[in-house]
Amino acid sequence: MSISDNIKELRTRYNLTQSELGEIAGVTDKAVSTWENGTAEPRTGALEKIAAHFGIRKSDIISDDEIPYFIDPETADIVQALHDRPELKVMFDATRKASPEDLEIALMILNRGKSE
Repeated sequence: MSISDNIKELRTRYNLTQSELGEIAGVTDKAVSTWENGTAEPRTGALEKIAAHFGIRKSDIISDDEIPYFIDPETADIVQALHDRPELKVMFDATRKASPEDLEIALMILNRGKSE
């Protein structure tokens, strides 16, 4: 994916408007629009702010690779455990904005209910 695709993916993944992402990056919504349509690229300072906000590396944004859906590896492992168990699949979509701690608690509760 291109930088423009990665920026749009992050923004839409977290249900942000261009204005909200602009606030995070310290720019206007118009600047975000130009990044997303590929007519301009963010400066290093804006990339650093975006990366810091989402807990990712700048290289994740500028790379041609897709940004992992769950950026935090601990969260990804927990979500994969939820996804792999058919009886827990309903939880999968509900995990998108949960913290690793919240996911771990949910998984513990579900596992306790299963063993009873």
